[in-house]
Amino acid sequence: ISEIVKKYYLCTPNMDWNGFWNTFLMEFTIQQIAHILGGKIEGDGSIKIKTLGKIQDAKTGDIAFLANPKYEQYIYSTQASAVIVNS
Repeated sequence: ISEIVKKYYLCTPNMDWNGFWNTFLMEFTIQQIAHILGGKIEGDGSIKIKTLGKIQDAKTGDIAFLANPKYEQYIYSTQASAVIVNS
């Protein structure tokens, strides 16, 4: 997939990456994602994740991440089923 993504990006540098990536994302449980990332789960690891989402716009079934402190306010209101944070 990475070669497909690289080639597609070269053709469309201003594309919506969430929409593009979501076409390749399969359904995983939070437990499976945590295992792949070597992460720790706080909560129900059996919840299924279907898509990626921005922390401020995510819906149930989405996974989001918090990397920039300016988005920390959204951790309390996001509807994402899971949020990846740095511990």
